[in-house]
Amino acid sequence: MNPELTIIIPCYNCEKTLKEAVDSCFEQGLQSFEIVMVDDGSTDGTYALMQSIQKTHPDIVRIFKNDQNLGGGATRNRAVQESKAEAIFCLDSDDILPEGTLSSMFAYMKQGNYDGVGIHKSIKFKGANKSDVIRIDSFGYTDEIIPINALIETKKTALNPLYSTFMHTKNSFLKIGGYTEFHGFDTQSLAWRFLTHGFKASTCKNSSYLHRQQFNKSYYVREYESGKINYNWFDIYDEFLIFFHEDIQKQILSFDFTDRFADITQVVLTHPNPLVQEIIQTPVYTETFLDECLHSENIIYRYWAASELLRKGRVKEALEHLHTIDPVQFPYKALQEKITMCEHILHGMSLREAYREMCKSRTYIKRGSQEFITKRVLRKVKKELKRIPHIAKYTFMAISFFHNIRELLTGSEEYTTYYNQIDDIKRKKKIVLDIAFGGLGDWLAFTGLPRLLHDKYGIEFYISQQSLTRIRNKDIFKLCFEMNPYFKGIVDTDDIFSFKIFARDYTIKNFITDQSGVSVTEILEKQFNVDGKGVPEIYYAPKTLDAYKNIILVDKNYISGIKLGWIYDEKTFDKEIAACTSQGLRVEYVDPKKQDLFTYIDMIYSSHNFITVLSGGAALCACLDKPFVAILPKNIFGGSVNIFTFKKSKARYVR
Repeated sequence: MNPELTIIIPCYNCEKTLKEAVDSCFEQGLQSFEIVMVDDGSTDGTYALMQSIQKTHPDIVRIFKNDQNLGGGATRNRAVQESKAEAIFCLDSDDILPEGTLSSMFAYMKQGNYDGVGIHKSIKFKGANKSDVIRIDSFGYTDEIIPINALIETKKTALNPLYSTFMHTKNSFLKIGGYTEFHGFDTQSLAWRFLTHGFKASTCKNSSYLHRQQFNKSYYVREYESGKINYNWFDIYDEFLIFFHEDIQKQILSFDFTDRFADITQVVLTHPNPLVQEIIQTPVYTETFLDECLHSENIIYRYWAASELLRKGRVKEALEHLHTIDPVQFPYKALQEKITMCEHILHGMSLREAYREMCKSRTYIKRGSQEFITKRVLRKVKKELKRIPHIAKYTFMAISFFHNIRELLTGSEEYTTYYNQIDDIKRKKKIVLDIAFGGLGDWLAFTGLPRLLHDKYGIEFYISQQSLTRIRNKDIFKLCFEMNPYFKGIVDTDDIFSFKIFARDYTIKNFITDQSGVSVTEILEKQFNVDGKGVPEIYYAPKTLDAYKNIILVDKNYISGIKLGWIYDEKTFDKEIAACTSQGLRVEYVDPKKQDLFTYIDMIYSSHNFITVLSGGAALCACLDKPFVAILPKNIFGGSVNIFTFKKSKARYVR
């Protein structure tokens, strides 16, 4: 007769903790259970210890060994495949189960007919002493169904127990494909697979789990220090891309992994409602839905569906569909990564091997250095200071002043190299611009350069291929450069020009006060010594929409500002809007994400007046030579704001 529950224990170099973990399994009050342990190529005495434990409990313990180190996901998957019970629980080899935990969870799962059951409390203890408790995390959703939205954890939401180890049925595990074997976040990925497949889970009240810390470096810490955290989360988000709103999809796909301080999870966590409810309620893991996506006009849906074919092992089909995606319309590195994986598999590699081979092309920036930790702490301090505007104002001015002094004293080499590159561009008569960010305002800042550099120096103007991987919307590229007669095309090269600002670019007054008073566009014109108008240029002739002639158009939407921690005062908006409505004009709010870019331009151009924040909309008004009101963030002062303003436009800036 098969046991009711299988406890799986993946093992790797755990000879110092494994016995305590196994001993705790025999204190669970279970009537019928087995323990399945799999060694993942340990280099210490782990496997010998496993053999000794099996001899002591031959009727309960079964052991297996991987021929080579395959990673946590593959090891857990093998353990489940070898299991005999319908209920599964994964115990990490350095953790401990409090007495009676699994019997309570198993009874709860049967009583509620759940597919999965989470633990209520995770007790973190230090080193070898389980009484030395560091902290206790309490998970939510006790006695209630865990919703798919629980995958997006914020400070305002309950913790999702499925991100920790949880009990589940073997049937549900096999249907979702088990743990991912691609990357290191197999546990987090399992939670996404479980809930997006519609399985029912809840949290068992009063259950707990003892989680050992500060003994050996945890897997998470090793992944963090190796610089793989953002890539691991990217691979999770990439697998479930279909569930996100379009603007989040593009931000995920265009994420800059070279920014060592960027956090891809913030793309999701800062969005008020990141998951698409219609997709949540749609059975996405069906052949019908997959086929609809493969033939959809939505290019991201097609990419996701082709990637899903690859995950299912249907490699030839996946490759055929990936080759139908235009890399200009889908300018993201992930497309080439998937194609590369398919080609590796068709040449004899396994899916896991192909993924690891593809990863060799990724750039991992180690994050464990003292420099990184120091900068991270300072960034958090800066973020908190932004919440206190008056203190922040003088703090930032002081920090900026000393930073500028330091740059003047020590930054001469970088400054010289940068301006030598500008001289080199003038000599070669060619520039390949690399744009670091993907927003409309970010791209508009550079739109005057193609004409100015051509007219004065005869320079041919190109954009780097990498820039297109960051852009949020293909219409931004079309507006900013594709329609520009001075733009020569896209180039894939390492010989690129990346815009930088130096303290030496400012006047003495700017330097002392941090009030730069000039926009990125004006700084560029000064650096290249060209006579521009200090505002962006576009080659689109907007249409007049009669319906908007008596409309005050208001745009409060911005993305970059959220990342920068900007905060706007609603009273400032109310005051500006009230002044307009008193004149008998009607107010209409616009969300640039909900219509195409060119309609958005027509609406701005046709409106009686435009009220916005520091965003692409403000830059568009500068292009159109149209009056507008830009509300400044209340918690930022100095140059960090001024580089986004256009003093030479018909703008009124209000804080």
